Amino acid sequence: MEGGERSVQFIYGRSAVTLKWDSSQISEDMAMDTIDNLGKRFLSHFQGSILHFKDQEGNITSIAGIVMNLVSPIFVVVDDAAKHQYDFDKIKAMKDRKFVKHECYRVREDGACVTDQDILRRSTDSDLASSASSPSIVAEQQSEKEPKTVGRNEVAKHNKKQDCWTILNGKVYNITSFISSHPGGDIIMQCAGTDGTQLFNRYHGYLNPDDHVGRSLVGNLSQK
Repeated sequence: MEGGERSVQFIYGRSAVTLKWDSSQISEDMAMDTIDNLGKRFLSHFQGSILHFKDQEGNITSIAGIVMNLVSPIFVVVDDAAKHQYDFDKIKAMKDRKFVKHECYRVREDGACVTDQDILRRSTDSDLASSASSPSIVAEQQSEKEPKTVGRNEVAKHNKKQDCWTILNGKVYNITSFISSHPGGDIIMQCAGTDGTQLFNRYHGYLNPDDHVGRSLVGNLSQK
């Protein structure tokens, strides 16, 4: 296969990840390593141990097959998922709908994955990005201006669906507009007016909050 732009979309539940790479710069082995790492993140997300990549017909597809034949879209199915996952037919139907979340990453020559916009901050997922051979996800950091400092007492005042703030990794976000579209439903309200870092990492530890609610950043949490 001649060199050039490659792209594969992975659909999981009501969300999707698109992975891009230039085959003139990225080897097939590196692309396969990246997808293997992505698979580990899916297993972590759904709290399972048995993952299958399926094509549109429901056939199980190997990572090598995905890369060499550019099979896309790919549907992610975790057979023993502890966390709720839609069955295959419902997942498949999502390809023609608007995703709740759609991330796009590009594989770099050094094996890292970056957003199409820029390379600004590496993922802190130490379990899946601990080795040099295991590509890490690099997320875009949105910081147009220096954020203000917010105290815990102020955060605690915003604890309702109509006015909801939370703390994630030392930052304060106004997640009011995100509540209605949260894939996990009202469990997000456990974070209302308090530090939601532990709950967020339990279900979304592979994600960077700034990629999803970064525009709703209120400020940094005061250490006083």
